[in-house]
Amino acid sequence: MLVTCRPYAYEKKSPWRLDHEGFEEAHLAPFDEPKVRAFVQGWYRQLAARGQVDEKLAAERSRSLCREIEATSYLQPLAERPLMLTMMADLHASSGGRLPGGRAGLYERSVELLLDRWNEKRGVLGNETVAEHLGMGVRDLRFALEDLAYQVHLSRGSEAAGQSAEIEATELWQALDARRGFRGA
Repeated sequence: MLVTCRPYAYEKKSPWRLDHEGFEEAHLAPFDEPKVRAFVQGWYRQLAARGQVDEKLAAERSRSLCREIEATSYLQPLAERPLMLTMMADLHASSGGRLPGGRAGLYERSVELLLDRWNEKRGVLGNETVAEHLGMGVRDLRFALEDLAYQVHLSRGSEAAGQSAEIEATELWQALDARRGFRGA
């Protein structure tokens, strides 16, 4: 059995830590340039295999994204992390072979993409999107989550700097209810 998580979520004090016999802990190394290139090439090969782009365009866009990462100082450390490299590849592919401008633009579009994909998940909620199930639009859902994130970081103060913020379910529901009340006012 393989269990994966972010490193900060698996500190020695974590209540869900698997300290049972037989489990070994390993840390993934950051992607180096050859791994970044292999990942991007694999990403575009899969898009071509699915028929989403033709093979020639896939090869061109793969080279383009690799060149952009290599030439842009703020993209290099982000590309070392599989999650951010996935976001870059997805955004690049879905934006006609271009990344948003600047680090802030990249994070902005990444949040939008994740929220849109999360909201589109159907099946668990029947045929409703998450926003529909909550009785609010995607924009209101995002505002509620942004406000919650801001309030949590503000309330946790500097002692939580650089750490993930644990958000209780009650805090989430209060933020959603507050946004629904704001919209209705």
